[in-house]
Amino acid sequence: MREQMLENSEVNWSNTPVDEEELRELCVQLKAPECSIKAIILDNSASPIGGAEQNGMEYRLLFKALQVNRSVTYLSLIGNHMTSEAITTCLVPMLKANSTLQQLNLQDNKLYGSDLLAVTEALRTNPQSALSVLILTANPVGKIQGFNLKISEATFNGITQNLEANSTIQEVKIDRESMSESRLRQVERAANKIHHKLYNAISSLDRLLVLNLLKDYGSQLQPRDKQYQGADGRGDSLFSRINNDSEYKQAFKTALSQANIHSIS
Repeated sequence: MREQMLENSEVNWSNTPVDEEELRELCVQLKAPECSIKAIILDNSASPIGGAEQNGMEYRLLFKALQVNRSVTYLSLIGNHMTSEAITTCLVPMLKANSTLQQLNLQDNKLYGSDLLAVTEALRTNPQSALSVLILTANPVGKIQGFNLKISEATFNGITQNLEANSTIQEVKIDRESMSESRLRQVERAANKIHHKLYNAISSLDRLLVLNLLKDYGSQLQPRDKQYQGADGRGDSLFSRINNDSEYKQAFKTALSQANIHSIS
């Protein structure tokens, strides 16, 4: 089994109970310098992640191995009833140390606003993180059993600030019914970092890229984006750069009009 895993780029143990002995062998391989595994898929694995019965022992081993692994780029844990305890004690330490994981799928677990805050904080504090896509669909986040759960302003602001400060996150997938439309737009904006992309595109003189970005994402720009002056904070403001070019200005107005946003000031 060990040699077989070394030859495969994907380990898929979905929809079947995880055997602890094999998981331990997998962890040995994940720590090996010659490991070539690229994807680990443990969807609906029926193993108690952070549960009271086994304290999430199996997954704690997995996450510890992933702290030092340098090959896995995709990890999927759909439908494993992950708890806040598992997030704090198992997942967060891994995210603070891992430097190769690019996509993390936590769909259909029991994650709330505080869990998302912990995850984004871990990513923000790891300058070596490569994670670009975080999938959180079918999680309560801001709702459970049809009832809205108010995410505090401090928690929500922490989430968006962490996402914006992270240089690799590009997409966070959350169900549209999980929180208000305005908050979803803020999360989307913070993850996409469209003001950074626009500023860099304008600086590169790639007009087609600028026009496409304005068309697709211009309506996501928030009032404070007009103050963005580049990574060093010394350039002209983003809105100044847009308004100084008639074609950019028109593309931006069109994006706002299509989104029924009349002005951003």
